[in-house]
Amino acid sequence: MNPSRRKLLRVVGVFGKDEKQLREESGLNDFFFKYSMDFLLKENLLKLEDGVYRLTDPGIALHDSVC
Repeated sequence: MNPSRRKLLRVVGVFGKDEKQLREESGLNDFFFKYSMDFLLKENLLKLEDGVYRLTDPGIALHDSVC
């Protein structure tokens, strides 16, 4: 998996983060942040609930294996 996406999965963690927290903690530029988030959402590794990004079940499994 792409290092930027792994980093985002680690930052989201088990409790979730809002977009502002993710942007600050990931340190990714706008392009890589949007590109990686779009990919993770499309691949059903993340979900957006009430303004907070959370890991899905497949996201948790991947988080556990790469983090």
